[in-house]
Amino acid sequence: MRLRVLTILGVASALALVLAILASLALSPWFSYYNTSLSELGNTQTNGNVALVFDVGLALAGLLMLAFAVLVSSRTPDHRAFVWTVPLAVTAIDLAMVGVFPENTPGSVHRVVSAVLFLMISVTMLAHGFLSLALGPRRVGSIALALGLFNAFIWVTTWPWSGVVNPWSVWPWPEVAIQELMTAGMLTVWLVIVALAVNRPLSARRLTRGA
Repeated sequence: MRLRVLTILGVASALALVLAILASLALSPWFSYYNTSLSELGNTQTNGNVALVFDVGLALAGLLMLAFAVLVSSRTPDHRAFVWTVPLAVTAIDLAMVGVFPENTPGSVHRVVSAVLFLMISVTMLAHGFLSLALGPRRVGSIALALGLFNAFIWVTTWPWSGVVNPWSVWPWPEVAIQELMTAGMLTVWLVIVALAVNRPLSARRLTRGA
């Protein structure tokens, strides 16, 4: 079956995110999974041209994800799809902003957009999960719900934005690169599942059910 535009956009956004992170990691031998954060890969002052790979990749992934969210919303007659496509659009915009405003951007803008990003990823997957559980199929909803809950657990038990770890943190390392990689992995898995699910006639019931 020939891939449709929606599927291509969804999978492409996931691939752009994964490739940006993996390429930046491969080009940054100084990077420590335990003592740094992914944002340091995008620092244009300390990571040179490699930072552009990371920042442009995130911005591209965000734009592709936004196009995916908008097209799903516009081509679905059932407005219940907005329950998860609107949060996805916000997530996409915020992901692009993380690339546009790297770690060395003056002020707190990078810290704010990073915090919002991790929050919105959970909101998006949970919204899609609950809607899929209500409308079916339950397997898709269960996967989305499990990913959203685990991502929320990761960041509830971590305090990444102040540079310290919560007293109740379950993570034994001082920085958040590992947590960020887990979140990126879950987001890409969810994106691919949803993108493949819409690779069929776009009836309202099928799209909102994620099947």
